[in-house]
Amino acid sequence: MMSPITYLLYTIGFSIAIVNGCFSSAFGTNCKSPCPTNCKNSMCNIWNGECYSCNSRFYGNKCEAIRPTNCRNHVCDKQDGTCSSCISGFFGNECDMHCPEHCESYTCNKQSGACLSCRPGYFGSTCDSVCSQNCRDNTCDMQIGTCSSCKLGYFGNKCKFTCPVNCGESTCDMQLGTCSTCKPGFHGFKCEFPCRTNCRTCHMTEGTCLLCKLEFYGKNCEINCPLHCKNGMCNMINGTCSSCEVQYFGNNCEFPCPTNCIDSTCHRHMGTCSACKPGFYGNKCDLPCSLHCTDHTCLMTNGNCHACELHYYGNKCEFLCPSNCIDSTCHRQIGTCSACKPGFYRNKCDLACPLHCMNKSCHMQNGTCFSCKPGLYGSKCEFSCLPSCETCHMQDGLCLSCKLPFYGGKCDIPCPTNCLKCDIQTGNCLSCQIGLHGNKCDAPCPNNCKDNICYTQDGRCKSCDSGWNGSKCETNCAAGWFGLGCVQQCSRHCKQGLSCNRVYGLCDNDCSDEWNGTVCGIEKVGTFEYRNVSQSTTYPGRVYDARYAVDKDVTTCARTEVIGTTSADKSVWWRMDLGVMSIVQRVNILFKNYDGYGCVHSVDCDVCPANCQNNMCDLKNGICLSCKSGFMGPFCTRNTPSHCEAGKYGELCGQNCIGNCKNNICNQVTGKCDYNCAAGWKGYLCLEECVGSYGENCQHPCSHRCLDRKCDRVNGYCLFGCKNGAHGGICDKVSLVVSANETQAETSENPIENVNEGVTGTTMNNISPLLIGVCLAISSVFIAGVSICLWCVKPKITFLSCAHFKCKKSEIYTNADAPEDPSHYQELTITKGKNPNSYSNTTLHQ
Repeated sequence: MMSPITYLLYTIGFSIAIVNGCFSSAFGTNCKSPCPTNCKNSMCNIWNGECYSCNSRFYGNKCEAIRPTNCRNHVCDKQDGTCSSCISGFFGNECDMHCPEHCESYTCNKQSGACLSCRPGYFGSTCDSVCSQNCRDNTCDMQIGTCSSCKLGYFGNKCKFTCPVNCGESTCDMQLGTCSTCKPGFHGFKCEFPCRTNCRTCHMTEGTCLLCKLEFYGKNCEINCPLHCKNGMCNMINGTCSSCEVQYFGNNCEFPCPTNCIDSTCHRHMGTCSACKPGFYGNKCDLPCSLHCTDHTCLMTNGNCHACELHYYGNKCEFLCPSNCIDSTCHRQIGTCSACKPGFYRNKCDLACPLHCMNKSCHMQNGTCFSCKPGLYGSKCEFSCLPSCETCHMQDGLCLSCKLPFYGGKCDIPCPTNCLKCDIQTGNCLSCQIGLHGNKCDAPCPNNCKDNICYTQDGRCKSCDSGWNGSKCETNCAAGWFGLGCVQQCSRHCKQGLSCNRVYGLCDNDCSDEWNGTVCGIEKVGTFEYRNVSQSTTYPGRVYDARYAVDKDVTTCARTEVIGTTSADKSVWWRMDLGVMSIVQRVNILFKNYDGYGCVHSVDCDVCPANCQNNMCDLKNGICLSCKSGFMGPFCTRNTPSHCEAGKYGELCGQNCIGNCKNNICNQVTGKCDYNCAAGWKGYLCLEECVGSYGENCQHPCSHRCLDRKCDRVNGYCLFGCKNGAHGGICDKVSLVVSANETQAETSENPIENVNEGVTGTTMNNISPLLIGVCLAISSVFIAGVSICLWCVKPKITFLSCAHFKCKKSEIYTNADAPEDPSHYQELTITKGKNPNSYSNTTLHQ
């Protein structure tokens, strides 16, 4: 036998290890026998072939036996196959037996199968006994089954006994069953004794009261708490309330809170309010706020208003704002106006603006006018412009524009005869009557200007008549062009391509073949033979195609299926697409002759009226779609007027004016309002309604006596009535009341001018008769003259007398001339006071 070969395995440093062995997992003589299959890493003893160790799940000298299934990590003894340990749930040498089912985590002793611990609710070596159901958390001692603690309400080793019924929270000593605490109202070791009647809780062993029931106090809770303690709670010793019910204060809540405290609450001990109801102030909210505080609220400490209602000012809003402050508002502290109503000025708007200020407006501080009414000048518009001035410089009165037809620094030189308006300095015409031009409007416009209108300065035409062009319309349209501005091209279908009439565009030598119409724009039907034609149905049998209707052969016709009451189709159609937008002037329809074959009947369309624009009219009734220049009407048979009727503008007066113009008259070219807006409208186009104003261009503000200052935008009539004391459509009339002790007088919006010159003076004390002259109306009875009615009031006697032309004289009054405008009159009511002899003088102002 040859011994195994000696091999050099490895060299480490200077040492050389020599071992005997076989290569390629073999053993035996000459290493020809393979190691057993299940040897780990295929390594075995080189002499006998026994495995050094086995692969997983095998054991034996040559790893020929299969290991038990439940060995942990598949590890077992190499010789006999016993498991070193088992996976969960098994025990025994070969881990082939199941652990008891109630073992915790299914683990048990490998040898005996006894549980290492039990699941909750079980005990015993194999966890086959059930713990008491009253054990807390369902756990008990694993060996003897005693509970470690009990559920609420039970005691004993195994929690089989019920705690006393009055134990607090149903807990008692686990061994003795004595209560640790009692429910409210009981005492004793087992809480078997009730507390005194009004005790909520008492000492557990002694039974003395520790806490009283609601509404009681005292050592034995025998005394009632004060009536208004909140929730009936008071101090157990002295009976003082813990807190008070709403509306009460004091140690025993015996006092009611002040009535006006907000939410009816006050300081617990002093009874002072934390806040007041609206309308009151003071520590106890017993003082009323000023009547005119906004929302009727004021500071709690001093009663000053947070803010004032409209019309009032002062710390407590006790003063009335000046009546002429705009929006009736003034400075909160000193009552000065931030702005004045139109017609007034100064800090409190108590002075009237000068009479002739434009729109009654003036500088708030000094009363100087911002601008004057036409014809006046001066800082207060107190001077008249020169009579021929339309407007003059406000400071020095020099003319800025003249009344027509004058010019010059004093507007005293007449403009040239035909001027509509001339330059104020040079007198050169700025605009002329139609047909003229030049600085003096003495040169005629060029002949071919449209409507004979040209520019004043150089005579250039604004536009030309048809057939002419050039700045002065002196040039005929170029060949091939015609119409207004020479921008329309002659028809390309004029015969031999010749030109057309330069005014109307008519071909000079008729139309070329296949074309007709006024301007040779209508293609004859014969040229449609190759166009796209179709029909609803085609009759069978022979050729009746739609194209045979336009093949210029009268022996062939298009034909559809027969229609009637019994046929499927109830209507038929034939259609031709001309390919381009076309004017159809005439249609010839040839119908089949049922006695033979051929087309015998024709129907012609009437020609459009001669003055239709582009010869276009309605197919059914012949009404022109639009007219040529200079004509109007449905059939363009009437000449266009030089001026359009009210509400119209445009070349043919066919458009409505844009805005709401005065007298419904607008610019004939633009349609805009050149002559002011109609009453109730304003703005550049007169499309904005008046708000807070009325009349033409909304130039008049609504009367300040109108409620809410709202009035009809056309006539100024107040929409919601008048303020106290006023009446009339625009609230411009008020009653004049004269009593023994005071005089109240208000005037119309348009009072009598200059009456104050004759009705002013000192107070008339102790004068028995009162004579007030008031001019009432222009008499319709007299041709010329004014009737003056005089009311005379004496004690117990009232009479009316009238005089002609002037007021009746009195020793204490001067004459007041009657004004020319009767609209300035108003009614005056005289009210007699207690003393008939005590009257005050009355002054009327504009």
